[in-house]
Amino acid sequence: MKLRSSELRWNHLEQHPLWLWDEENESLLRPWEPRDGRDLPSVAAIMRAEFETAEGTLLKGTVSGIPPFVISFWVEDTEFIFNRNLPKFVPEDLERLKVKLGDVAARVFPIRFVTRLKPLVEDDFSGVFDP
Repeated sequence: MKLRSSELRWNHLEQHPLWLWDEENESLLRPWEPRDGRDLPSVAAIMRAEFETAEGTLLKGTVSGIPPFVISFWVEDTEFIFNRNLPKFVPEDLERLKVKLGDVAARVFPIRFVTRLKPLVEDDFSGVFDP
């Protein structure tokens, strides 16, 4: 199975919690396989994660990079992406997220995360993301 990053959804992550950029076609993602080894891959990985906002709202999505430079999560059918390398988009996307959550005054960041990769890898990792 190979997907464009825009096609990746939570149901794909439930089946395959770790995705890598495909070596043959770098515009596509492929699920991590046992032949890839048991260590967390390079910053190119997209990893299933669970998040808790600063006010305690729980969300499901992905973390990219070690340490993470991109996080994404879904609220209903809408994906929200926060990229430390693209800070100019954060304010607008944050406002859209707050509207979708139904609380325009909500504090989202800093957001805590924990990857959910076991048993594929030895250890999940956790941290805090603040774009």
